[in-house]
Amino acid sequence: MSVEIVRIVAETFQEDAPILIAQLKAGVKSGNRENVQRAAHSLKGLVANFEATSARDAASNLELAAKNDQLADSGGLVAELEEQINRVMSALGEFLEASE
Repeated sequence: MSVEIVRIVAETFQEDAPILIAQLKAGVKSGNRENVQRAAHSLKGLVANFEATSARDAASNLELAAKNDQLADSGGLVAELEEQINRVMSALGEFLEASE
C-alpha cells in the first residue's frame, strides 16, 4: 500500500474516530444498544486497517456487550476503548507528521 493511501486512511480515521466515540458514549448514556453496537462495530473496522489488535478487541468487547444488552456495566469497556483509540490516534499523528 502506498504512503499516500495510508495517509488518506489515517486522516479519515482521525476525523471519524472522535465522532464515533461521541456517538458511542451518547448511546451508552441513553441506553441505545443499536447506536453503541453500530459505533463499536465501525471503530472495530477502522482500527483493523492498522492492525491495532488491542483497540479492535476493545471495540469488539463493547459491541458484544451492546448486542447482549449489557450496557449497564460498560463504563470500563468504554474507557478501555477510548484509551486504545487515543493510542492509535497518537501513533497515526506521528506517522502523518513524519510523512509530510
